[in-house]
Amino acid sequence: MKLTRSISVARTVRWVLVLLALAAIIVAVYLWMQQVKLEKAWRYKSSFPTFHKVGAGDLEEFYVPVNRKFDVVTNKDSIVGKWTSHPVGAGELVHPSQLTGTSPDRFRFDGSGEPLPEGMYGYHLSAPEVVLGKVRHNEYLSLSMVNRVGRELIVLFDKARIMEKTEGGFFIALTMDQIAAMEGLKEEVASGDDDDEEGMFAGPLRLVWTITQDANPDLPPLAVFNMDLTEDALALQEGQ
Repeated sequence: MKLTRSISVARTVRWVLVLLALAAIIVAVYLWMQQVKLEKAWRYKSSFPTFHKVGAGDLEEFYVPVNRKFDVVTNKDSIVGKWTSHPVGAGELVHPSQLTGTSPDRFRFDGSGEPLPEGMYGYHLSAPEVVLGKVRHNEYLSLSMVNRVGRELIVLFDKARIMEKTEGGFFIALTMDQIAAMEGLKEEVASGDDDDEEGMFAGPLRLVWTITQDANPDLPPLAVFNMDLTEDALALQEGQ
C-alpha cells in the first residue's frame, strides 16, 4: 500500500513539473512572438532637402517591431502631402518630427508681405523678456555662444534682420543651415547636453545676444545681453 501511494505521489509530482515546464515554454514562446511581431512603417527612397513635399513615390515599406523603443509613422496617408522640416536621408525611417503641414511659402515673406531674398526663410525665435524689450522691426540680431573658461566663440548667426515681432519672440531671416544650427542648439539645451566634455566648447557656455541698428559693422550695438545657456535663455520653458 505504501509503495503504491509513493508511486502515485511521484507520478503526480512528475506531471506537475511537466505542466509547469510546458507553461514556461508557452510563456517564452508568447514573449518571443511579441518581440518579433512586426508592423508596417515607411522610409524615404532618396535623400530630400528641407521643405520637400513628400509624395507617395518617395516612400517605401519597411517593417519594424511592434514593441519598439522608437517612434515612427505607420500611416502612409499622414505622410503624403506634408513637407520635410529638415533634410532627410535615403533609407531613413519617417519620424513625426521630420514633417510639417505648414507650407514653406509661409516662411518666404517678411511681416509686410515682401518676399525674402533667395535662400532665406523666416524663422521664429523665442527670446527672454529682457531681449524682447529691446528688439524692434528691421533691426538686426546676432547670436553667439562663448565658453566662459577658454573664451572660444562660435557665431550661430550674424546680423539677421528682425522681420516681425510676436508676443513670445520674433521672426528673423535665416538660411537653412542657420535654422538647422538653432534647432540643434534647442534640442541639446532641452535635453541637458549643452556641456560638451570633449569638443571645442567643453565647460559652461554662455549665450550672447547682440542687437544692432543695421548691417553696418562700424556702428556700435544697441544692446548686448550675455547670459548662461539655459532653457530660460532660449525661452524654451514656454514651449515656443
